[in-house]
Amino acid sequence: MLETMEIELNKNPQALESFAISLTIMEETWSELYEDFQESQHNWRKDNLSLVKTSQSEQIDKSPMLIAQLNLLGTNFWRRLLLPQNLSLYELHEVIQRTLGWSGRFLHGFLIDGKTYGNEEEDLETKTTCLSELVAAGISEITYFYDFTAEWEITIKLIGEEHLYSQEVVYCSAGEGACPPEHIGGPLSWRRMTSAIYNKKSELHREAIELLGENFNSEEADISQANRALATFRSKHGTEKRDK
Repeated sequence: MLETMEIELNKNPQALESFAISLTIMEETWSELYEDFQESQHNWRKDNLSLVKTSQSEQIDKSPMLIAQLNLLGTNFWRRLLLPQNLSLYELHEVIQRTLGWSGRFLHGFLIDGKTYGNEEEDLETKTTCLSELVAAGISEITYFYDFTAEWEITIKLIGEEHLYSQEVVYCSAGEGACPPEHIGGPLSWRRMTSAIYNKKSELHREAIELLGENFNSEEADISQANRALATFRSKHGTEKRDK
C-alpha cells in the first residue's frame, strides 16, 4: 500500500506537497494535545496534593497533643504520655490508673496551682476542667494524690506538644522503673520490699517474693502493658467524643 502511495505521489508533486503539509499539521496537533494532556495531569496532581496537605495541616493545627511526664514520688518510676488537650481531669485520673495498672478504687484528688479538685461524682469541675484550659492559664504541673492512707503522690509535668493527626490518642512513649502494686502500702513500703527481695537474709524477703514475684525486676518498665490498658480507654474516649 505504501509503495502504491509512493508511486502515486511521485506522479503528482502537488499531492506530495499536500501530503507533507497534512503530516506536519497532524504532528503539531498531536504535540499540542500531548502538552495539554501533560498540563491537565500536572494540575490534577497539584490540586489533589494541595487538598491533602491542607487537610493535614488543618488537623495538625487543631490537634497538638500534650507531652506529659508522670513521676511517682519516692520511687524510680516515671512514664511519658501523649494526651489530648481536651482531656478532663476526671479522664486524666483514669489514664493515670491505666498507666500504672491500678484499680482506681481508692480516693484520689488533684492539686493544681493551689486549688484542690476532689473525686466525688458531684464534683463537676473535674469533668469540665480540661488540660487545654490549664495550658492556656500557664500551668505546667499537676499533683495527683491516690489512696490517702498509702500516700501515693504523682507529679504530672506538661513538658511540650506533639503534632499528630488524631485527637483521640492516649499513648505511653517512654518510661523507667517497675510500677508498684497499689496495695503494697505506699512509697516507703515499696522501697523496703524492693530492697528485701534482693536480700535473702532480710526478714521481709519471703513477704517481698509473695508480693512481687520471684522474677521481679525493679528496673523493668512494661510500656507495652501500659499501652494495652490505654488502648481500651482510647477507644472509649474516642467514641464518647464522636457521640457528643
